[in-house]
Amino acid sequence: MSGQERRVLCPSCSARCRVDDAACGACGNALARLQVIDARRRIDASTTTVVVEIENSGVVAAAAVLRRIDARTFPSWLIAGPTLDEAIVLPPKSRVAVRFDLDPTKLPAPGHASPGNPGRFVVPLVTSLVRFDADRGRAIRRVLAVELAISGRATVSPTNAVVPFLSLQRLHEGFTHAVRIDNDGGHGLGIDAVVLDVVGPITAVLSSDLDGRVVGAGEGFDVAITVGAGAGMDEAIGSGPVAASVWARFSFVDGTTRIISLSLTIGRGPEVVVVDNAVIHTRGRARRAQVVVENPGQRAVRVQPLLLSAEIDDGPWLTLVDDRLVILEPGQKHAIELLVEPEHRFEEALEQPWGERRLRLQHDGWQKEEAQRVVDVVITAELGRTRTLDEATLGVDFGTSNSSVSMFHGPTGTLHALPLDRASGREALASLLFFTGDRSSGSVDGFLFGAAAENAAPQNFTNLVRQLKSVVARAPETEWNFVDDVDSHARVTRKTTPELLARFFTELKRRAEDGLRALPLPFLAELDLVDMGVRFRHAVFSHPVGVDDVMLHALHDAAITSGLNAMDFETFKRERCVDEALAAVLAWVYLAASLPEAEVPLVDEERLLCFDAGGGTCDVAAVVIKDLAAFRRRPGQGAVDVELLANGGDPRFGGTDVDRLLASWLLDEFSSRTEMQDVDIDGLRRALFYPSYEAWRRARGDIDTDGTTARSRAIFHKSSDLLRAAERIKKTLSESPSASFVASVDEWPKRSSSSSSSLAGTRGARVELTVGRDRFEAVCRIAFEGAAALVDPVIDAAGWRADDVTTVLFTGQTSKIPALRRAVIARLLARRQPSTPPPVLIEPGRVAAFDVKRCVAQGASILGDSRRGGGGWLRVTRRSQTALSAPLQVRRGPLLVDVVGLEAGRALPASGVVMLGEPTTRLVLYRTSQPAFELRWTTPVTEVAVVVESEGLIVAVIGDEHVTARRIA
Repeated sequence: MSGQERRVLCPSCSARCRVDDAACGACGNALARLQVIDARRRIDASTTTVVVEIENSGVVAAAAVLRRIDARTFPSWLIAGPTLDEAIVLPPKSRVAVRFDLDPTKLPAPGHASPGNPGRFVVPLVTSLVRFDADRGRAIRRVLAVELAISGRATVSPTNAVVPFLSLQRLHEGFTHAVRIDNDGGHGLGIDAVVLDVVGPITAVLSSDLDGRVVGAGEGFDVAITVGAGAGMDEAIGSGPVAASVWARFSFVDGTTRIISLSLTIGRGPEVVVVDNAVIHTRGRARRAQVVVENPGQRAVRVQPLLLSAEIDDGPWLTLVDDRLVILEPGQKHAIELLVEPEHRFEEALEQPWGERRLRLQHDGWQKEEAQRVVDVVITAELGRTRTLDEATLGVDFGTSNSSVSMFHGPTGTLHALPLDRASGREALASLLFFTGDRSSGSVDGFLFGAAAENAAPQNFTNLVRQLKSVVARAPETEWNFVDDVDSHARVTRKTTPELLARFFTELKRRAEDGLRALPLPFLAELDLVDMGVRFRHAVFSHPVGVDDVMLHALHDAAITSGLNAMDFETFKRERCVDEALAAVLAWVYLAASLPEAEVPLVDEERLLCFDAGGGTCDVAAVVIKDLAAFRRRPGQGAVDVELLANGGDPRFGGTDVDRLLASWLLDEFSSRTEMQDVDIDGLRRALFYPSYEAWRRARGDIDTDGTTARSRAIFHKSSDLLRAAERIKKTLSESPSASFVASVDEWPKRSSSSSSSLAGTRGARVELTVGRDRFEAVCRIAFEGAAALVDPVIDAAGWRADDVTTVLFTGQTSKIPALRRAVIARLLARRQPSTPPPVLIEPGRVAAFDVKRCVAQGASILGDSRRGGGGWLRVTRRSQTALSAPLQVRRGPLLVDVVGLEAGRALPASGVVMLGEPTTRLVLYRTSQPAFELRWTTPVTEVAVVVESEGLIVAVIGDEHVTARRIA
């Protein structure tokens, strides 16, 4: 039912009905009820005008027409007025007055009343055109008469009644039709006989014996005809509703007769029947389930699903995926989708293996107790036993391209990677969301995640959320608009970036808890976790170097929403956050402590440079590691000290930027192809740099006219497809000398939307390119050299020389690109003395046990365990938490100069004064030669006091005005 369709309640049984129904689908009674108020009038020689009222006491509008029943017997003393043969529309609960004019001189004498001339005249009839029944192709009519009498006689009414649909169930109970017998005359009149004639497989009886009964003058009484199911009725309606009728002939002693008719359409009433068994086996995992209902009746029924509150509330573990009203046509089945999430139980109910909820189906079909048209279904779910694993700490690597989760179990001192996307065979979860609305049974709250989102994206890139991490860091106020096509109507759903982040973190936590089941059985048995679900509460989140508090607040809020780290923001920031490069180093420290000397040589003081290149950012860290070699020689004795001396990086360079460079080069190659001349190369190139369709649409200033939005969508979809192709080529070239690209030309958007088709090229034409590794490296050379240059300011900020570096650790998926690693190594070696031995290089794949994909998550979990007690084997300090790891600079012409008081190594909080050449309201601060922070204020000044509270929180003081710096993306 659409939101605009009005419903009414049947006045007989209170069932919900549509306003265009002729009769109630449950009880069969008419919804429009026309009657003539005080229809029987006595007239005499002084009567010149008679006014009667027609009333519609029903709940839907009805039409009425006043007409002559038979022009040949139309009385001469009645003057035909203009109301005859004209339609009158009566809204529900309304009346209309009808006037009849008479000529008394033409009235017959009262004594003429006899069986041949009864003195009672049936004059214009009121015909109720209740509704037009499309199934039968005719109008449903109910006839009421206005009767004017000179002398009295007995009458019966109504003379014709129609029941458009009567359920068989109601017929079995007995359906009663009331008949009124009145005597308006001046003397009593007896009933001679009543004869019932039945047509169809029904039975009919009168409620009492009327033979010989006398109706007194001016008196009347009611009599009922009860209709029941006759022999063969059940078989007769097997193929559809059947028609039946009852004719009743009333014979009076004065020789007059009156006939009434009752027409019935009988069928199997609409019902709601539960088809399947509502027992759901989940084994503690979140899953979709269905309750299938069916309408075995022969009329449509409306069903409204509703979850009732539990008597004992053990948490919101069961939800309705779609609680909208459903219309079930005759014989139709419908699956009511449910989402069972055992992890949403309350803490005190985790040990309960089963749960129970009640699903109520409200409907307007037949039910014996008509006042309660409901069907209650008991949902029993095997939720599994669950334990809160407080002794474990998760490490969450929320990446631009992929996210991973590791667990450090404190009592056993073991580190475990938790598989997040087992359905696709991937351990990490692609950092993608795809909005499906209500159409996909595999979605959670309307979203698909990871590989499922990636696979669904080509259907509609508009609803794909990619680069969520970059949006959180750079523009957290971004709003996302998703289009859900429901019943051929586009419905726009709006979500904020914090909402999407909370959904993604909730899914990460759910998958991590489910992924624990994939760990080795001996480990699960040791912890008594076989066939047991778990719930995590503690986690450490990694983040790019130098993020501001805006992103950390977003991480904090999303973590709490997902059920992790219930603590205040400052504690979260201090105890549950770690730079990605430092996390990768901690994973290396944990692994190196157990590796043989022959595989990884160590010295007592390692000066390690970590180069972490991920999907969206590039982080560099200078870390000093003390006593790792000694700890390896004497396991369990002493401790390892890890100190982060300096870090830096570029939040605008990562694997996605490499994808864009390669995709842009592919577009350059296409532009020279004859078959691609009409392709909108420029539009595609611009679209590569927008993380969402909404951002791209707004940047273009599109409006929904002249197909502009459709063309923008086609451009964005193709650019997204091109980025995916570029990513595949990049990964191939990291392992192979060449990669190929093949595409159909007619899939590409044209330069102009003037053509009837928005796609370019000759149908069936193909474009093929082969990309060699040399070409790829040439395209990305400048970007790789720029990334390699990031190591210089970090080495300087640590107080090292290039010769001091003993180990270079490469982490992150993007570091698998050989040319990028060569650029970093060349940059470092260029600053070292030729006589200095080269540093130990830990490149991807060199140490089989060290995985660049999962090391950040592993290190975060190791740090979390250490900060929660962790056995004391690891001590981690960060000089950047107590001192500036890199200087803050301002531009002086072509040069960047350090701000006095804000040099590297200054204890935090640190302050300095910036002198400006002329009055201004804006200041840009640089860090590692890149614009890092922007300050704006209202009144132009030439002197600004800058206070650095922490690496990510900078405040400017201008008089009484305090302004917080905005990080430049």
